[in-house]
Amino acid sequence: MGAVVGAAIGAAAGAVASVYAAEWLSEAASAQPEKTIDDPGSLAGATAEEVGKLVPKGWVEQPTREGEGTGTRWLNPDKPGEAVRVMPGKATDANPVMRGPYVRVSKDGSVSDPIPLKGNPTLNNPR
Repeated sequence: MGAVVGAAIGAAAGAVASVYAAEWLSEAASAQPEKTIDDPGSLAGATAEEVGKLVPKGWVEQPTREGEGTGTRWLNPDKPGEAVRVMPGKATDANPVMRGPYVRVSKDGSVSDPIPLKGNPTLNNPR
């Protein structure tokens, strides 16, 4: 009988630990900031596709002419100068963030610093 009670207590303790672990993981996931172009820093580590899905509908999409390869720019037709630009990066750029995929957001007369996207080497090696 003692072995049965011990096993039941062990199983109950494991179940409680699993519940706490699940709650902790859920809280950790929700602690991640929501990705939005209104907060350019929240875009760090996103993919170019994720950024594109965050751009408001109706913005004009066009290719860029800068960097190695071609990036994508979305322009707000209602507010000139407001834009989102995703670039593939240039391996020889003086700015380490701009050596891999990055995004810049232009809004209210200012342009964000380049934000590293998924695949950017600075995500693994902070400046």
